[in-house]
Amino acid sequence: MHNRYPRLAWVSFEDKIIAKPMNSQDIYQYYYESLSMIPDSKKYLIIDDTNEIAIGLLDEVFVALYGLPGTKFIIKGSAWRIESVFDDKIHVYVIT
Repeated sequence: MHNRYPRLAWVSFEDKIIAKPMNSQDIYQYYYESLSMIPDSKKYLIIDDTNEIAIGLLDEVFVALYGLPGTKFIIKGSAWRIESVFDDKIHVYVIT
C-alpha cells in the first residue's frame, strides 16, 4: 500500500510511524477487492479427435507436468492418449 498512488497508508520503520487515513474504508476495500491468495489457473479443453466433441477440462498444472503427446490418462471412465496440445485445446484419442 506504500507504493500505491494515492497512498492508502504509510509506514516508516526507522521513525516507528504509521500513518493511515481517518476513514479506513478505502484500505479494506483495496484489500478485499484487489488482493487474492487464490492463483488463477488456466483450463484446457479436451477434444476427442474422432468426432471433435469436447469431453472435459484439464488444469494448467496437469498439462505442465504431463501434457506431452503420447501421455495416457483417464477421464470419464475411459483411457485417453494425448495427440496434440494447441493453444488451450488438447486433442486426444480413446485407447481401446
